[in-house]
Amino acid sequence: QVNGGGNVLFNTTPTSDGVKAIAAAHKRFGTSYIMPTCVTDMPDITKQAIAAMRDARATCSSVLGIHLEGPHINPQSHSMHKTDYIRPLEASDLSLYRPEGDEVMLITLAPENAASEQVSQLAQQGVVLSIGHTRDATPEQINALLKAGVTGFTHLFNVMGTLSAREPGVIGTALDDRNGWCGLITDGFHVADSVIRLALRAKPAGKIYLVSDSMPPAATDNPQDFTYCGTVMKVNNGRCTTPDGRLAGASICLLDAVRYCVKKVGVELDEALRMASTYPAAYIRRDKHIGRLLPGYRADHLVIDPNTVTLHAVG
Repeated sequence: QVNGGGNVLFNTTPTSDGVKAIAAAHKRFGTSYIMPTCVTDMPDITKQAIAAMRDARATCSSVLGIHLEGPHINPQSHSMHKTDYIRPLEASDLSLYRPEGDEVMLITLAPENAASEQVSQLAQQGVVLSIGHTRDATPEQINALLKAGVTGFTHLFNVMGTLSAREPGVIGTALDDRNGWCGLITDGFHVADSVIRLALRAKPAGKIYLVSDSMPPAATDNPQDFTYCGTVMKVNNGRCTTPDGRLAGASICLLDAVRYCVKKVGVELDEALRMASTYPAAYIRRDKHIGRLLPGYRADHLVIDPNTVTLHAVG
């Protein structure tokens, strides 16, 4: 879940060069593979983003595919997403969302804007499907989409409504589901440490994975404010926000998320590393090729200091 990096935003630079610049920026900070993420935007931008991903993959092995986070989300759970472009899933979208070759296509959607029949067709086409940016979905709606082919939940706890004694909502249903994967943003701003620990205890081992949700200020030594759909998003002391103070993604790289889990949450280093490699690879169905150091797998590795969880070299 990489919206940008190196002061480049995928939505505003939906080109092959833009994708490769983002991938190169994150590679320098220890991320071997990315899923460039296009958030809610005009239909033409979404189409350009898909084409850019495919062009980039021809020469850049760091790009696994694309994550379309929207536009089929709940407008009341839009966060930084431009509400003008949020819309229900339509028949024409089903033709557009067809993975080619071994690319990964991940789509985040809300039950309020996607029917079970549509989800089932996308799943049959090989799309990885995740529930996110939803507020009013009931457990019955969520379970219907899980049965139809949804396999995960996008940035658990964030823009997901609430959990209460008699209304489990998305959060309670996600934690109760034994099979679905859940992404977590561990940057000190999005989810409290105690809540991260609660999620790790609630879900089966291997079902929580880390995401950076990185914006342009990530993967650079000179983080700058950035513009999305004409709105300037601010970055201050590592926190990315909209003009009215809502979170607007994150400024971390994936190794930063690992370090936070180890140093602040109390996760063992080996497990935190699996949460950033083995588990997400399993979620996107690429765990036969990446995410482990085994014969026959791609030989991607980092050299890190186990005490400080800082990067020494990228291999």
